[in-house]
Amino acid sequence: MSEKIDCKLMKIKNVTDQNIVCLIIEQGKVNQRVFEFTERTHFTLGRDNRCSPIHIDGKESSVSQNHCEIHINPPRITIRDIGSLNGTKINGELIGKRGSGETREQSQARHYSEYQLHDGDIIELASAVRLRVQIQKSRDAQSTIKTISLEERNTITSQQSEAEEQVSTLFSEQARNRALLLLSTNEYEVGDLIGSGEMGFVLKGNHIESGIPVAIKLILPRILDNNKAEKRFHREIQIHDRLRHLNIVATRKFIADNGYLCIVMDYCNGGSLEKWINNRKAWPTPKRAVGIILAALQGLEFAHENQVVHRDLKPGNILMQFDSQKEIHLPKIADFGLAKALDEAGMTTTGSVGGTLGFMPRQQLIDFKHADPEVDVWAMAAILYWLLTHGQTPRSFPKGKHPVRVVLEDSVKPIEDYIPSIAEDLVTLINQALIDKPHIRIRTAKELRLRLEEVYLNL
Repeated sequence: MSEKIDCKLMKIKNVTDQNIVCLIIEQGKVNQRVFEFTERTHFTLGRDNRCSPIHIDGKESSVSQNHCEIHINPPRITIRDIGSLNGTKINGELIGKRGSGETREQSQARHYSEYQLHDGDIIELASAVRLRVQIQKSRDAQSTIKTISLEERNTITSQQSEAEEQVSTLFSEQARNRALLLLSTNEYEVGDLIGSGEMGFVLKGNHIESGIPVAIKLILPRILDNNKAEKRFHREIQIHDRLRHLNIVATRKFIADNGYLCIVMDYCNGGSLEKWINNRKAWPTPKRAVGIILAALQGLEFAHENQVVHRDLKPGNILMQFDSQKEIHLPKIADFGLAKALDEAGMTTTGSVGGTLGFMPRQQLIDFKHADPEVDVWAMAAILYWLLTHGQTPRSFPKGKHPVRVVLEDSVKPIEDYIPSIAEDLVTLINQALIDKPHIRIRTAKELRLRLEEVYLNL
């Protein structure tokens, strides 16, 4: 298949309000010939049946099961080999492969660079599959296309990362002042910084009229091409704002201004699940751990009934709110839809992976864009595993092995390997809930909740 194939939308004249990336199959047995991307996504190319949306026929034996990673945030696209046997090339230049005589484990211990692709580039997987890159830039993103060497590609990627780090550092110094500026309506009082992360910073505040404490999350987009991206983010936040449930942290206000994003949420005085455990200086008993997850599953079930998938469940997104009347800490799920909103707006780096790998099933890594509710169910079981094993994730991430490879290839470690004395019915349920090959075994929050309730009664 050597003829040139133009992406159909690329033929339309004067289409300048949308960024489009097309991957055109010029050689090889693939499930279709033209793949068009208008939104951010990331996926693995290879012969593995779970590779989607581009799946390479199993008869192309020189292509590895999981050959390379593609990250797209139109108009940007990057590629990284992940230890393939026969290598990945850009315009005939090798960018990565397993070394001669090197085992798969040895190859995975090496770092593989990420390369930015440009319009007209040719990607080759082994010698079997060839893809051509076509990029259409919106009016806001137009720039001159030029031939660029692999060394220059690496330099560009490094410079972008350094620039993002500098901006993040600057933002940390200005966080409180920016919050005061954005919330200058005298509706909220802005307090001290109480947390920070990859996406931004969290400050404590108060609703002035009612005195109710709030958490103010400030996000600085790493990639925000135009106002349309900001609008997409706002739209996603509004969709998730309808989630009003006892076990979900409520969003009170959203402001976007000059690339800064501010979300005002309910404040949970117990902090994250991690912080709550640290403050107690003790891990919860198995029965208490199951009780925490049961309560959180009620919030998750409600969200899924409203067609909302979290995509980034982890201990840091389960917050604890002390109920003074019942004298218990109530778990609440935070950041519902924030991963999706950031993704829709293109506000994460091109090469980032949606979600946290220790709490992510294979299916989410292979096709993050179309993650189904079942990935949240798997993550919730992983959090229970983490609670019961006192900080272990279902998969071990050995030093030197690429964490993406771990999720794609390694099996979950049975929970009884860590705690042999745990109740047998709880062991069976957790191990079943963490099966993700070839499919996730327990697919709904309701099923996991009902089965956990039965186990809970016997603990």
